[in-house]
Amino acid sequence: MRRKKSLMPKVVGVFFVLVLLGFIACTAGVLFFMSPAAQVGQTEKVEVVSGATARGIAADLEEQGLIRNKLIFDLLCRYYQVDSTLKVGVYQISPAMSMQEIIDVLKAGPKVERVSVSIPEGFRVDQIIDKLVESGFGDQQGFYDAAEAVSVEKFAFLKEVPATIVEPGNRLEGFLFPDTYLFDKNMAPQQVLEMMLVRFETELTDEVKQKLAARDMSVFEWAIKASVVEREALVDVERPLVASVFENRLKKGMKFESCATVEYVLKENKPFLTYEDIKINSLYNTYIYEGLPPGPIACPGKKSFEAALDPADTKYLFFCAKGDGTQVFAETNAEHERNRARYVN
Repeated sequence: MRRKKSLMPKVVGVFFVLVLLGFIACTAGVLFFMSPAAQVGQTEKVEVVSGATARGIAADLEEQGLIRNKLIFDLLCRYYQVDSTLKVGVYQISPAMSMQEIIDVLKAGPKVERVSVSIPEGFRVDQIIDKLVESGFGDQQGFYDAAEAVSVEKFAFLKEVPATIVEPGNRLEGFLFPDTYLFDKNMAPQQVLEMMLVRFETELTDEVKQKLAARDMSVFEWAIKASVVEREALVDVERPLVASVFENRLKKGMKFESCATVEYVLKENKPFLTYEDIKINSLYNTYIYEGLPPGPIACPGKKSFEAALDPADTKYLFFCAKGDGTQVFAETNAEHERNRARYVN
């Protein structure tokens, strides 16, 4: 009798062929889904917020048409431990990128685009906000809301600002330090303002604090005096002289009579004030009210802060603009009137 050939080898062979075909099909499918969702495509912004997960990002990417399959992308993210390296920020993702390329971008972190903004010395807060808005950071209302939201616990010197400073942004007047900043393009208004306040804090060195204590001057008073010096003096070498005039007037109980404080109310700079201007009923009008104005009138620069802390030792009580950016100083009213007659009238 002939022995029947066993079917087992054939069955096993067919099984392995089917497994191989299945493996090839699965591999091809996975490779297809891992490939770019499109050959070309516009780069899209994908924001990763605090607490975001790879699964959530996968869903967003699929919805935006940037990947072919969220499940495979999620599995790849788990394999590469993307969840543990996710950084908050805005990522630029293109549908022409493969899943592997997208994962590499996520692991590398967002590319920070920085914008350089120069804040001039002597700008008011409203002028600074206008410049920041023009530079692409939020809107005016957002900045004014952020100014009110700044924590006095984080910036203790703001505790000295009285509640009577009620105009939008006024509580930060004098403290947004003029400098050239490199801001992250995606910074929120509050982050921008806080960066400038941190810059101001760097000026509050131990030496400065000791000098303020020796003069019994608060940081708020320092900012007020420096702001007046900033707006009255155009030449650095004259800032200590201008500071000395206001210190001497304070000691004698004389009114400041600063044109710059009136201009703060007018919200404009004028070559000369009119008699109507100096009659404006405002606590900032130092032609009417004695002592310091109720708050800073601008954001002073370093030289003005230094002058307000270390005024020159003079007997000057007056100064008059010569018309060329410099001042002429006087100890008496008679001398001052002669200077006015020469340079103003």
